[in-house]
Amino acid sequence: MQTLEKPIAPIEKLERSNRYLIVALVVVTLLAAGLGAWLVVDHLRLGAEGEIDDLLSEYGAAWEANDGTAVIALMTPGASLTAGNGETYSVAEIESMVDGLGSFTSTPLADNMVVQTADGWYVAAASTLDYAGMTFRVFDVFEQDGRYLIRYHETWGEGDVP
Repeated sequence: MQTLEKPIAPIEKLERSNRYLIVALVVVTLLAAGLGAWLVVDHLRLGAEGEIDDLLSEYGAAWEANDGTAVIALMTPGASLTAGNGETYSVAEIESMVDGLGSFTSTPLADNMVVQTADGWYVAAASTLDYAGMTFRVFDVFEQDGRYLIRYHETWGEGDVP
C-alpha cells in the first residue's frame, strides 16, 4: 500500500500572531493582579489606619468649626498640644483656644503617614492653612476603650499655627 504524504505548511505565521495574543494576556493578567493587590491594600487600610484617618478628619473638622468641645472629645484626658511657637497647651487650654479661633480652612497636601509604635501610632500630616500657609503636624494616637484618641499634637510651619 502506498501512502501519500502532503507536507504541512509551517505554523510560523500563526505563532507570530499568537505572540501578540500572549503579550496581551500577560498585560491583562498583570493589570488584574495589580488591581487585586490595590483592592486588598485599600481594604486593609480600612483597619487601624483608616480609623485613624477618620479620627484626624473629624479632629480637623472640629478645629475648622471652632468647636473646642468636639476637639477635646477626640483627645485623651491628659493630652497636650505644642504649637509652632513652642508653647504647650493642656486639654482645657486647647478647648478655649479652639473656641476663640476665627474661621479657617485646612487643605491636606498628601495622605497621612501612619507608623505603628509599641503602644500606639505616630501620624505625620502636611497641609496648608488658608491663614498661615504650609503646616506640618505630628500626632500620637492611642487606642483607649476601643476607640482611637489623640494623645499628643505638635504643629509647626509657616506662621504661628495651632
